[in-house]
Amino acid sequence: MRLLRGDRRGQVAHDPVAEPFVRHRRGPGTAFCLVTGLRESLIVIAVGAFGMSLALTLVNGVYATIIQVKVPQRFHGRVIALNTLIAWSTLPIGFGLVAPYGTSLFEPLLAPDGPLASTAGQVVGVGEGRGVAFMYVVFALAIAVIALVALRVRVLARFDHDVPDAPPDDVIGLEAVRRRTAVR
Repeated sequence: MRLLRGDRRGQVAHDPVAEPFVRHRRGPGTAFCLVTGLRESLIVIAVGAFGMSLALTLVNGVYATIIQVKVPQRFHGRVIALNTLIAWSTLPIGFGLVAPYGTSLFEPLLAPDGPLASTAGQVVGVGEGRGVAFMYVVFALAIAVIALVALRVRVLARFDHDVPDAPPDDVIGLEAVRRRTAVR
């Protein structure tokens, strides 16, 4: 709860209160992504979209905390710029490929007489727009699988414990000044 309130102790990388959230940060986003595709109801879709946005905000907060704690201050701009470049370069893929081709792939599968109408159609429904809903369900499952596999990779699962915190730049500067004055 301290993490959500903005208490500084909840944002520190080694805090036992923040640890469960950091460890299971994909769960809420996955659940809301799944909710978005389950029912053809504006309220359910709105709750799912709001929840995905909330989860993304929390994940971005954890990411920013990791950058601030583990990366030396003098490299923050470069690391954040590179991450932004990579993240934003994937947007055209989503807009240009996933939206049109995903719709044309999944919509026929969940048509009233489609191949998945009797199986997945029982969960998400059949008809117009249900292919996109099924796409949300598939992506939610993909996110869950990726998160579970990532937690099985030791380097990722123990990143916070194994990677030391970066020393503050002012401490490094003071040490350099001390070394320079000690030589004289």
